[in-house]
Amino acid sequence: MPFTAGGLGLQDMYRSESEAICKRFDDSHIGQAAIRERSDLIDAVITTLWNSDIEVAASETLCVVALGGYGRRALFPYSDVDLLFLSESAPGEHSQRQVIRKLCQALWDLHLRVSPTTRTLNECGKLHRDNPEFNISLLNCRYICGDAALFEQLRAQVVPRTVAREALELQQRLRDLTRTRHNKYGHTIFHLEPNIKECPGGMRDYQVACWLMLVAEIEKTGGWPAPENLLPVALRKESGAALDFLSAVRCFLHYRQGRDLNGLTYELQSEAATAGIGLDEGPPTTPPEWMRVYFRHVRSIYRLTVLLDEVPPARFGLYRFFENRKSRLSNAMRVGT
Repeated sequence: MPFTAGGLGLQDMYRSESEAICKRFDDSHIGQAAIRERSDLIDAVITTLWNSDIEVAASETLCVVALGGYGRRALFPYSDVDLLFLSESAPGEHSQRQVIRKLCQALWDLHLRVSPTTRTLNECGKLHRDNPEFNISLLNCRYICGDAALFEQLRAQVVPRTVAREALELQQRLRDLTRTRHNKYGHTIFHLEPNIKECPGGMRDYQVACWLMLVAEIEKTGGWPAPENLLPVALRKESGAALDFLSAVRCFLHYRQGRDLNGLTYELQSEAATAGIGLDEGPPTTPPEWMRVYFRHVRSIYRLTVLLDEVPPARFGLYRFFENRKSRLSNAMRVGT
């Protein structure tokens, strides 16, 4: 994707490409294509800034990494762009801090909602109990630019080692966060004006199921499984179709409102039904008929939450902690006698 470096050239190109993605979505209503194209567009913007506007030679020990939805190449029109600036040691050099500041400022100037974080390899290898979302976001880390060898250490060594060591606690935190969120929405998929991301059966539940399976596979094998093989075979087809549907709906909501708003109001339900958002080609449908399709897909994703029941209760982790501690004390006493 040919960008010119800096100034209005980059801004104009970004605006033009963004409008083209929106137009293709309006024509096709294929949400998965739109979010992949938007992720690729932001990749190109960041790489152009890195190679042209940034003094790369002064930042050889830095790496720019995509996290979260952006890391999954699933960047919705008005979602945050989650970035990790990875370094081998704390970026204390003035030049490194300047690189991070200039790149973020350039992205903010494009009116992108950038959420940057700076971490060392060592920090990425620790469990952040006060911020487990960071550890979870690393499950979707993806290289953009900078020191590729540094990223390879993160993905091939640091993250798998941390996940294998902390698998139980990560799964428990995912379970607890999900149940708290479900409690907020009454533990039901049936809402008159649902939030398609956060409600039970929404897009967040799909991703939680993927994270749970990813943690389990990494713990078992020490490596990264193929993303398409994560979910249980019996639920894979239906939940995949549901994700396609909700991706189209969320793109529609973002473009229609010009913001990261995911509430499906009565008015927007009517507009989505008229436009046939998420549906195969066919005659327009009524809002009640369209919502029946919505609830069918949401039910498919909600079935994935059965995976939460397989996570051992929190007391098991505490029990294991005391058992390990007792074992260490016992070994120490034997050594001392």
